[in-house]
Amino acid sequence: MATPLKAKSTYVFGVVTRGGDETNLVFIPEPEARRLAAIHQAICRSKTWSDFTRQMPEDDLQEVVSRFIEDDEPLPSDEDRFVVDFLPPAFFDGDWPDWAEQKMLHWVPSAILRKYGIMMPTAINGSYPILDPSRKLEIVAAMNEAGFECREDEELVKGACRQ
Repeated sequence: MATPLKAKSTYVFGVVTRGGDETNLVFIPEPEARRLAAIHQAICRSKTWSDFTRQMPEDDLQEVVSRFIEDDEPLPSDEDRFVVDFLPPAFFDGDWPDWAEQKMLHWVPSAILRKYGIMMPTAINGSYPILDPSRKLEIVAAMNEAGFECREDEELVKGACRQ
């Protein structure tokens, strides 16, 4: 569930690597960054179903559990090994959890994206904005002027972007 764009929100920002030397300055509402980072951490670090369920945000865990219910499959037992096959089918299409870079289209004012960003197309999942990290100070100033409080937290942003 993505956080809607609203002024007076605290956003975290940081630089992520997009393969090779390509980088992107990413802005994420802080609660959304924490949620996405928790999901990615649960997926990457869980050894058992119990590990996974303890680490997942409640609403997102319900989304995973609903897949079992809809498919009339029993839930894994706590000691079952965690496998990505437990995740919603959208995970395999790159549509779950939310892709933070693409969600900037909703989180960052379009005027800022137009002025400082370029749109990068993908073969399957639509386009996403690239913000030049060398213009960080200008972009942060524009976000602040638009009513957003911005705080640099590269570790959290990388976690939210699964890096």
